[in-house]
Amino acid sequence: MREITINGVHYTIKFSYRAAKYEDCVQQAFALLSGAVMLSDAADAENPKMSDIIKGSIKQVGMVPQVCDTFFFAGLIEDKSENKPKTKEEAADLLIDYMEENNKTYTDIYQSFMECMGEDGFFEKSGIKQMMETMFKNKETEVENPENVTPIKKTATKKKATTTTK
Repeated sequence: MREITINGVHYTIKFSYRAAKYEDCVQQAFALLSGAVMLSDAADAENPKMSDIIKGSIKQVGMVPQVCDTFFFAGLIEDKSENKPKTKEEAADLLIDYMEENNKTYTDIYQSFMECMGEDGFFEKSGIKQMMETMFKNKETEVENPENVTPIKKTATKKKATTTTK
């Protein structure tokens, strides 16, 4: 939970269960954390080309301002202030005021929101943590125990004699 002041008004940012019900917030957080954005346009996600990674990185950087707007709105759901923004657009305008007052960038805001989400347990509450653990566990299992692979038989080999010269 974070307390911030914008234009002299205090706001509470908290990523609670209610924030975890905000579909856009969960989808955007998962897309960024899982790497899905980075590889969403790759022809082969298992073996992406460097150009795919560059394009994905550009796409991800371009998403950050909109993601910040979404995260900010979600984080304000629990705020009890009468001046709380009613729409995502109002929240986006308020976020710009905050950034101007505090000389912050969207990257600063994004990092702050991600830290706050972690502290508030948002990733667990929303199911993102469990989904990513399952994805990566399945990926490891897939690599360790591939199906339909014929094991290589070990054969005895003679050890060659080696000589050393001085």
